[in-house]
Amino acid sequence: FIKPEKRYITDIENSESNRCIVRHLTNMAAELGTSVCIKGIANKNIRDIVREFPINSMQGHFYSEPITLDELMQKYFSE
Repeated sequence: FIKPEKRYITDIENSESNRCIVRHLTNMAAELGTSVCIKGIANKNIRDIVREFPINSMQGHFYSEPITLDELMQKYFSE
């Protein structure tokens, strides 16, 4: 699957050229049947912008700070 360079996402709020690049990359990937993961989602505005594109998943600090495997297991898999 494809992960666009994070530098295009980081400034996507202020850069029409970055939006254009990501839009065309994700459209091309969708036409080819390739999955796209957008990394670098740092805030709600960036999330809302990339939701406009044909993507399969997103990741970034907006959803969670990096955590260790032990923290992951404790947070999501313990009873």
